[in-house]
Amino acid sequence: MLTPERFTQLVAALPYKKVLPDAVYLHKETLATTSPQLYRFVCAVAQALKLPECEWDLVKLAKQDFRLSLLSYPTFFEEAYPSLKQSVTVDLAKLSHTVTRYDSQDNPPILHRKECMLTPDHPQAESCRQITEEGELAGLYDHPVVV
Repeated sequence: MLTPERFTQLVAALPYKKVLPDAVYLHKETLATTSPQLYRFVCAVAQALKLPECEWDLVKLAKQDFRLSLLSYPTFFEEAYPSLKQSVTVDLAKLSHTVTRYDSQDNPPILHRKECMLTPDHPQAESCRQITEEGELAGLYDHPVVV
């Protein structure tokens, strides 16, 4: 079991991640190769929740709080901009979790900048970079909406 302090240290030390103000996102393959200790911890959390590894692809790790989310993007590698199917958010301090399903929603969250969540040598990293570059050239990221 990790302490909240060690969790925060390991999250801060991750070399490859998509960084947002309060959290970082990365693919579970990236987590496995760059922080085996954190990966084992996240897998233990998923196992405790009886969430099979095939039901989460990305992990969202809080930068300051002792919390994480296991995110299901089953078409991460197949679609340029995959949609979120399910999120399992775990408050590790309170030992509570919530499950939010998006697969029946009309407007589920869409993932972008996937290359940030992979190691640079990942076989799909270059194609993900090209998708982001094409999106930037098309102006898809010109007017982000923060909700």
